Amino acid sequence: MSEPTREFTRSAFLAEYFRGTEGGVFVVAYRNLKSKLKDGEVDHVIARHSKPIEAFVTKYDKPETEVGIYFCTGTNQNGKNSRAGEDCWQFPSVFADVDDKRHNLERAHVVELLEAAECPPTVIVDSGHGLQPHWLLSEPCEDGARIRAARKRLQKITASDSIPDTARVLRLPGSHNSKYGDWLPVTVVTANWERRYHLEVLEEWLDTASAIIPRKPEPPKEKKKKTSGNGNMGATHISGDTDLRRGQAYAQAALVENAEDLANAGEGSRHNTLRDKTVRMATMIERGWISEEEVRRVFHSAAEANGQIKDYGEGHFDQTFNDAIKYGRQMPHSDLPPSQTGKSESEQPPPPLPFINMSNWDNEPVPEQEWTVLNRIPRGQCVLFSGEGAAGKSTEQLHLSAAHVLGRDWLGTMPEAGPAIYIDAEDDEKVLHRRLAAITNHYQVTFGDLIKGGLHLMSFVGQDAVLAAVNRAGRLEPMPLYKQLLEAAGDLKPIMMGIASSANVYAGSEIDRNQVQQFIGLLTRLAIVADGSVVLISHPSLTGITNDSGISGTTQWHNAVRARFYMKGIKPEAGEQSESDLREIVFKKNNYGPISENIVLRYQNGLFLPVATPGSLEKLSADQIAENLFLELLDKFQAQGRKVSHNKTAPNYAPAMFAKDQKAAKIPGIRNAFVEAMDRLFEAGKIRAAEYGKTSNPHTHLVRCTTSRED
Repeated sequence: MSEPTREFTRSAFLAEYFRGTEGGVFVVAYRNLKSKLKDGEVDHVIARHSKPIEAFVTKYDKPETEVGIYFCTGTNQNGKNSRAGEDCWQFPSVFADVDDKRHNLERAHVVELLEAAECPPTVIVDSGHGLQPHWLLSEPCEDGARIRAARKRLQKITASDSIPDTARVLRLPGSHNSKYGDWLPVTVVTANWERRYHLEVLEEWLDTASAIIPRKPEPPKEKKKKTSGNGNMGATHISGDTDLRRGQAYAQAALVENAEDLANAGEGSRHNTLRDKTVRMATMIERGWISEEEVRRVFHSAAEANGQIKDYGEGHFDQTFNDAIKYGRQMPHSDLPPSQTGKSESEQPPPPLPFINMSNWDNEPVPEQEWTVLNRIPRGQCVLFSGEGAAGKSTEQLHLSAAHVLGRDWLGTMPEAGPAIYIDAEDDEKVLHRRLAAITNHYQVTFGDLIKGGLHLMSFVGQDAVLAAVNRAGRLEPMPLYKQLLEAAGDLKPIMMGIASSANVYAGSEIDRNQVQQFIGLLTRLAIVADGSVVLISHPSLTGITNDSGISGTTQWHNAVRARFYMKGIKPEAGEQSESDLREIVFKKNNYGPISENIVLRYQNGLFLPVATPGSLEKLSADQIAENLFLELLDKFQAQGRKVSHNKTAPNYAPAMFAKDQKAAKIPGIRNAFVEAMDRLFEAGKIRAAEYGKTSNPHTHLVRCTTSRED
């Protein structure tokens, strides 16, 4: 539950809100829209300390100033002095702006609904004429587009006003709202400051969340009469072939798109953008699909965001907007395209459900799971292979492609033999040549052998390599290159298709669950047509690196594929030296079989090849080596008068001390090996803990077991 309502000072609120962020906090005084005083921004302050902020609010939060006090929801970059999207640095939250006019509920009930949500807000602010719920992030985000996308989804489920601009401002608790001549306090209603979310968690919730606050439907406006060309009066065309609900949905989508364009308009294009976007929306206002009031309110916010109102004033905005509305309403929007049958989408009969025919399953053998690489890469599927830049993913995928066409081993397995296609949009032909030379040397074959086996290479460096992009309807659409690749998959039947990388070939949003699912679906279609597998190379985000998930964007990248693996550098244990030529492949997912064990690789002669990993006889040998080295170093330290302990919290913990020794420091994972070796030596009775020091305060140290007691 959230904390009970209590008073928050302005500075205390901002301190909690921007906890963990860097950059300046932008607090601004804007003149009320209906004021007869000079309009636009009156003054602002950028600070992190309470004193200048408190002084600023005290100066301007008065009835006679006719201003509202706001704070920007993103911090300013150092040295930047304006409230513009490009000047924002870090965003600590996503939020909604729920005006009372957008729903039919009491505010107390709205609070109850928000608190009952699967992901309830961190803090809810009463702005005077509505509520502003904020979901604070556990780590600030620096991706403005990602924050806007999350806000847009919140807008849909909370009956929120449109909030398209990156540098959005909201009313500051502890100030007052005098927008309509009243004097209403802006207060914190509920707060739970420790309730903070990873942005990925909120995005996943928002992908499937249903409406929390039902939006009040706007009644159709009574249309004005207009004179036709022959002088007769006629009613404006409203429905025609277009369903009213489709028109309203179309207008809402257009409003968001146009507002984003206006909010991001540059200094030289703001006037024309406002005029053109307003004309477009006016054609829909005339059809009754959207209200003029809503368009004005949203465009006003966007014009504030791009600095247009600050630079030219409210009068300029009103004049431009009103003229454009008048002009656009003379040209009502045409009917939306009907379906091919001439019926609206809601009237079309759905196709029959594709039930599977199981009638002969009792007489058929159960099909076995097919693999292109046993227990690692399933056949007929798209697999995700992620890793940081320069981790070696492209080299490893090229190595796998060569193993397929040569019928040779790869990382301890035997891939299915067959042709392979490798598409690289990151590196050019010369790089591919060098990497393949290392592979041919490793296998002791020629480039002719690779060609004969069916290896096909493509490089799209500096070219358009996009396989799919989002169309105006919001769906992912295959590009011509994808269609060519689909034909090649059917003709060549490659057992393996490797693509480097997702950022080059996918032009959708990596945080949009639906678009990601559609893209993986397109790649899976390639795998099915080829009767092979597709491996898509990708890069993790900073969060994906930190939490070791190895992905970036929505979790649908993990959910949509049937198998996934992650290549990363190996972090040294405390006391060990870092080795930049070591990598580890971690298998993160396998829907159709066991998850393979991790593979440690070392860079050798241009390739990452497996380090001799412990297994059966090899492990017994490695264990014996670790035990012998442990005893050798114990003898060495004892001869030097340096005592070591079996207590892992002690500063002279034996595995940690021994791992720093010159003889052991370069062995990967030696500290953990020493920990296990020490346990085995205790069990075998080869070492023991002996007491030393004063009888009143004894200590212990490790010694070899002998027939006589060691002191």
